[in-house]
Amino acid sequence: TARKSSFFFQMDRYLTVFSLKPKDAAAAESSVQDFNVKDIARIYKGPDVVAKVPSLGEAIGTQCVGLDTNRADRRLFFHFDEPIERDRFYTCLKILRMSVEIQQVK
Repeated sequence: TARKSSFFFQMDRYLTVFSLKPKDAAAAESSVQDFNVKDIARIYKGPDVVAKVPSLGEAIGTQCVGLDTNRADRRLFFHFDEPIERDRFYTCLKILRMSVEIQQVK
C-alpha cells in the first residue's frame, strides 16, 4: 500500500543491515524493520521511480529514491523534500550496495 510515513533510517556498525524505525514513538518498538544491504536488487530515483510507479505522480515520484528488494519482492520508497538530499541518499546506497557485492566476490 502507498502511504507516506516518517521513519528513522539507521545502519548497523558493519554497514550490512539497515533498519527503518517509525518516528512515532508509540509504534517504534513493535514495528522496526531490518533489511540486509545484500538483499537490495535495484536502486533508482526520480524519473525512474515515476516510470515504475506512475500512481505516485510526477511531483512526488521525482523526489523519491526507490529500492527493490529480494525480500518477498518488496519495494521501498524514500521521499525527500530537497533533490540534493535525495541524490546524496541515492549515491550512498549505491556505494554501500557495490561494497557488499565486492565482499561477496572475495
